[in-house]
Amino acid sequence: MSETTKKEKFWIIIELGPKKKISLALIEEKWKDLALPKEQFDDLVRIGNFTGDVVWLQFIALACSHLSKDIIGAMKTVCEILTHDPEGGAARIPFPLFQDLYKYLAKVDGDISPEQINAVIEHLEYHVKKQNGYVQPRNFMSPHCPTLLGEAPK
Repeated sequence: MSETTKKEKFWIIIELGPKKKISLALIEEKWKDLALPKEQFDDLVRIGNFTGDVVWLQFIALACSHLSKDIIGAMKTVCEILTHDPEGGAARIPFPLFQDLYKYLAKVDGDISPEQINAVIEHLEYHVKKQNGYVQPRNFMSPHCPTLLGEAPK
C-alpha cells in the first residue's frame, strides 16, 4: 500500500484529531462512512477487546498492524501516519508515543517478552537522545536494533 493510500485510508485520524478516547460507536460510524469492510472492523474490535470508549491511538496502531505483515511494518506505518514530517520525510514520532504503541501491540501479540521490549527501547534511547526525543523507522529497522518481533532465532 502506498503512503498516499495509507493516509487516505486513515483520513479519519485527522478528522477525529487529537482526542485520547473516542466512542467505539463513533469509530464504527466513520468506518462505515469510508465504506471499509465491516469484517475488518469487527476483527479489530475483537482482537483489541475494544468496548465503550476506546484509546484512539491504540485502535490506530491495531489497524496499522492489520495492514502489515508484522509488528515492524505496523510500527513503520504508525510512524508514517502519525508523523508531522512532510510526506517522504523521516516519519519521526515522539519516543513516548512509540513506546506506548509498541508495548500495546507487543501485548496484543503475546509472543514478545518484556525483556525483548526493554532491549528494543534501551537500544533506541541512544538515537532518541540525538534526535530531540523522536524515533523514526530507520532506527528500529536497523540491523543493529534488537528485533521488534521478539528474540531472534538462535
